[in-house]
Amino acid sequence: KSYILQEVHKRINRSRYIRRLLKISTVAASIAILLGMTGYFSYKEGFNRVNSQQIEMSNPFGMLSTITLPDGSKVILNAGTTITYPNREVEINGEAFFEVAHDAEHPFIVKANQINVEVLGTRFNVKAYEEDDWIEVSLSEGKVEVQSEDKKKRSLLANKHIMISTIIL
Repeated sequence: KSYILQEVHKRINRSRYIRRLLKISTVAASIAILLGMTGYFSYKEGFNRVNSQQIEMSNPFGMLSTITLPDGSKVILNAGTTITYPNREVEINGEAFFEVAHDAEHPFIVKANQINVEVLGTRFNVKAYEEDDWIEVSLSEGKVEVQSEDKKKRSLLANKHIMISTIIL
């Protein structure tokens, strides 16, 4: 009789031990998941904040520079050109050749004086010096859409170029 009673107590204690261990494991796993998610979202938010900071680069006269944007797009700046960008939206004053990384979800937009050039992934040149009376967009490959101040959109295909006057009448 006492042997049976001891056996019952062992099983009860073992059962309590297993339940306690499961509770502790559940709490530890919950905390680990919560910390992991918090770390991931903090990292992602910080990454987005860093990639959205305004960066301005000026290229001195007599020099050509190549920069790689955060999305992997490459830009070759001609002499006397200034570029400002946070990510896939850039502003230029001067002349730059773009090799845009394809991203169907996020169009690449170049703002130059009074025009916007919108692309998904292509190679093109924009010449828009502030002192010039015109803006020129030349396309090497792919397709771009050029929108002028009058909101007219013009599509440009490979090996074509367009010149838009900036003279206000």
